[in-house]
Amino acid sequence: KVKKRARSIDLDRCIGCGLCVENCPVTNQTYPKEPM
Repeated sequence: KVKKRARSIDLDRCIGCGLCVENCPVTNQTYPKEPM
C-alpha cells in the first residue's frame, strides 16, 4: 500500500511557477515539469 505525505500546496491553484520549491526549507525535493 502506498502512503502519501500531506501536501501543503493547493494543487488546484498550482501554475507550475516553482516559487514553492524556491521558498521551501526542504532540500531533498524534486519539482514536476508540468503543473499538477
